Amino acid sequence: MPFEPTTPKATEEETEDGRSLLTLAAYDSAVEQIIRDAQEEGKFDNLPGEGKPLLLDENMYAGDQELAYKLLKDNGYTLPWIADRNDMLERIKQFRDKIERQWQLHGLVLMGAAEQSQTPPLRWYAIRSQWEAQIADLNGRIDDVNLSIPVEALRIYRLVMSVELLRLGVPAAWETN
Repeated sequence: MPFEPTTPKATEEETEDGRSLLTLAAYDSAVEQIIRDAQEEGKFDNLPGEGKPLLLDENMYAGDQELAYKLLKDNGYTLPWIADRNDMLERIKQFRDKIERQWQLHGLVLMGAAEQSQTPPLRWYAIRSQWEAQIADLNGRIDDVNLSIPVEALRIYRLVMSVELLRLGVPAAWETN
């Protein structure tokens, strides 16, 4: 059964010079009424493509470049900024995979040594320093890639050391030491 909202009847307001204006709420109500009437009359029954997914391949933002974008896509190419963004996302993933492997390999040993001395071992500072240098390098590359991305919502967030350590489960006391 189709959703049928309950809306007030269309109302009109009269202007100072006696003309009638349809209010926005009244307009919405009138449109909804037209749609409901069409549904009841079966005008939406047996439409072509009924029950099939919509084809949403069209890029509504492409404008007059749509044909060029379609040719690129159909032939396995993409825009340079999209390729650069995808490459950067892959680099970030590789970095995160690498530091996760390093933490799994060394973390328990480092934490065991820290329990005895109550402070992170010197080896931890070397590892952390290495990660900080890699994050700085990645952030520089992220900034370069973001300059070429025309849509702000698709820009890549910079990496933050404390967030990366939190992802790994590094003890909070080790974040700033």
